[in-house]
Amino acid sequence: MQRLIGYLRTLHQYAKTQKGRHDILDYLYAGSTFFLITGLILLLLWIVR
Repeated sequence: MQRLIGYLRTLHQYAKTQKGRHDILDYLYAGSTFFLITGLILLLLWIVR
């Protein structure tokens, strides 16, 4: 449990920096794009079948 708390504390400190905010936004953008494209492909496959 201590390792998890330490990891979250470090991540929180990193998110406060300008580079950290930029990186986190990049990861969120990439993840949302991935799920959007995957959803669209599944929808297309569902329609075609």
